[in-house]
Amino acid sequence: MNWVIQALFLPFLLGAYNLALAYGEKKLPMGLFSKVIFYCSVIAVAGVIATITLTLLYISNPKKTTSVLQKNIELPHIIITAILIIIAETWLTYTYEKGSTGIIFAIACMQLFVVLIGGIFLFEDKINYKIIIALIATFCSISYASYQSELIKKKK
Repeated sequence: MNWVIQALFLPFLLGAYNLALAYGEKKLPMGLFSKVIFYCSVIAVAGVIATITLTLLYISNPKKTTSVLQKNIELPHIIITAILIIIAETWLTYTYEKGSTGIIFAIACMQLFVVLIGGIFLFEDKINYKIIIALIATFCSISYASYQSELIKKKK
């Protein structure tokens, strides 16, 4: 499948994922403690599913699975990534109780600045002035949407 077509599915997948998090979070008591319990529970279930998946992959191709695990995956990187996921997603669900879920996710999606800049340094990605203009337009659009959301909240 063409990578562009695959990438076009991501907004829907990530949107559904974040809506599922927000929906689960809305049933929780206020505060960070309950958000940490909720997200760690999600991660624990994902870990069980991932363990089953790894086991099935090993059964289907033990040589390749072992090779990838031993030669290509570094434990410190996995640990740091897992910690970042738990912190970021817990913070995101905690933030949902403070404001409008859709706007908060839109602001969180401004991670594209970090990803693009990181891609330049880590992967030698190339960007041009059109990409920079698009980033500025995105920032302005999300800022304006956030401002409007706050105005709507204050009218209630």
